[in-house]
Amino acid sequence: MSQRRNSGDPSDLPPPYEEVVGRPSGQPRPTQHNSKPQPLPPRPNAHSNSLPTYSVPASSSVSVPQKADDMYTANLALPWRYPKDFFCKKCRNTGYKMGSPEKKCKRCWKQFEPKPKPIVYKRPPSNVVPLPPGARIVSPMPMGMPLSGAPGAPMRPMVVHPGHPSIGGVLCQNCGGRGIVSFFLDQETCRTCGGIGRVFPAYAS
Repeated sequence: MSQRRNSGDPSDLPPPYEEVVGRPSGQPRPTQHNSKPQPLPPRPNAHSNSLPTYSVPASSSVSVPQKADDMYTANLALPWRYPKDFFCKKCRNTGYKMGSPEKKCKRCWKQFEPKPKPIVYKRPPSNVVPLPPGARIVSPMPMGMPLSGAPGAPMRPMVVHPGHPSIGGVLCQNCGGRGIVSFFLDQETCRTCGGIGRVFPAYAS
C-alpha cells in the first residue's frame, strides 16, 4: 500500500493556470523536480528608447516667383528694368561696371534711364539772386523787396538749398538738384548748374 503524499510539500501542488495555458500542446508535464513556474517575459516599456523613431522632414521654403519685368535685371534698385533677351557684357545688367561699382555703365544709363519731362517756365522769378558758381547755399531776395534795399534796416535774405523751385529754371539732371556730384571717393561742384541745382534752358524766356 502506497503511502499518502504529504500535502505540505509544494512539489505536489498542480502547476499554475498561466503555465498550463501558455505551454504548447504535446509538451510533457513538468516533473516534481521542475514544477516551479517559468517567469513570464518582461513586458515592453511604453517609454523605452528601443522604439523606432521617425524623422519629420523640414518644410521646404516656398520661393515667391519674381515679376516678369524683374527676371532680366540683376540690380532691382535701378530706375528701369532690362527688356527680355538683353544682356550687357560690361555690367551684366547691374547698371554699374564690373570691378568698379561706383562707375555707371554709360551704355545702359544712356539707353534705359527714364528721361524726366522738361518743365517750361515763362521767366525766372525776379526776386531770386543766385550766388556765383561753386556756392552750396543760395540766398534769394525776399518777395516784394526792391533790389536796392530800403534805407534803414538791412535786408534779410531767404536761405534755400540747391535745387529749390524758387530759384527758377529746371532741375539739373546731372546732379539731381543737389549741386554736387560724386567723383571717385570725393564730391565736387556740378559743372552743369554751377552748384545751384537748377539750370535755365534756352527755351525759357
